[in-house]
Amino acid sequence: MVETARRGVRGALIGAALVTAVAVPLAAAAFSPLLAWREPVYIMAGFSGILAMGLLLCQPVLAGGYIPDLSTRISRRLHRLIGTTLVLMVLVHVGGLWITSPPDVVDALLFRSATAFSVWGVIAMWAVFGAALLALLLKRLRLKWWVWRLGHTSGGHHRGRNDHQCVAD
Repeated sequence: MVETARRGVRGALIGAALVTAVAVPLAAAAFSPLLAWREPVYIMAGFSGILAMGLLLCQPVLAGGYIPDLSTRISRRLHRLIGTTLVLMVLVHVGGLWITSPPDVVDALLFRSATAFSVWGVIAMWAVFGAALLALLLKRLRLKWWVWRLGHTSGGHHRGRNDHQCVAD
């Protein structure tokens, strides 16, 4: 009984932390006075980028099975759904910025931008695209599980309750 209660509290805390980590930056951006001078396309692009960063936080938690009351099957399905949404949000972000200022996007993609956050964003974009491509090609590439996982997590390693299982299950 006590263990079940602990698992419930742990799951609730993890969920609350993820919701907070996604909601606070969105709320801060929504109330920014700088929005008054921006076009709707730019605002949409900015919010999709903020949402993408928030969704990125959810991925290792779902893939590692760190939410106690979530079954492996549901956790993996949510991981795939959020991964797909993440890729779409990155595309909307870059597309919206392209519409508002193509030269800035070209500078960022060529690492000629004067701001560090654009360099980090471009690197993160290619990491997201690479992980998504590996996920799509998992069965076709016929890689060993550990090789695929190393590539999909960009060299990062996490130990979760589902560590021994294949994502394709």
